[in-house]
Amino acid sequence: MTSPSRSIMLSFLGLAVAFLPVGWIGSGEEPNRCSERNNGAAVSEAISKRGAPTVLKECFSDDQSWEGLLNGVGSGDSGWLRVAKQIQGTLDAGAARDLQMAVGRALERNPTGVLLLLKDGFSGVGAVCGLSGIEDDLPEHFEEAQRTVKKRRATVKGVAAADLQARKRECVEWLDRLEAEMRKNRERWFVPR
Repeated sequence: MTSPSRSIMLSFLGLAVAFLPVGWIGSGEEPNRCSERNNGAAVSEAISKRGAPTVLKECFSDDQSWEGLLNGVGSGDSGWLRVAKQIQGTLDAGAARDLQMAVGRALERNPTGVLLLLKDGFSGVGAVCGLSGIEDDLPEHFEEAQRTVKKRRATVKGVAAADLQARKRECVEWLDRLEAEMRKNRERWFVPR
């Protein structure tokens, strides 16, 4: 015979289990790590342990998780940049482009980390520093877009590491080309003020 207090405790435990996220019950899966609330090092570790496809499946489970991952990468945090490197070969074209734009945003916060990533074979310099990496990510007004490009150029020019000078020159050249294209296409690409 079960005592009333034990019966109440078992009922409470049953309710608690009923409200746990489905992925946690008996599956051995961890909760979604792709949120920007998590740190990039934790996501990178999960990818190392469980593989990029498994973790990416979680990231694509909802738009908020994928956006969280992109915001994390765009923050320039070295852990999140490591995540970008780990997942780059597993993405479709649209997601790869989103990732390249996030890495481009990281130029403003961690240019050394981004240039290291490029040196290690992430994407192409033009995809991150140039037109193909930013055109859809530019602010809608020319002046704001110009400030973004100038800020990226200034941060990249500030990188002093000797082993990154070739990538730095390449990135600055792509940013210069981007700015020239922006001026040339000002009427078509930007909303007038």
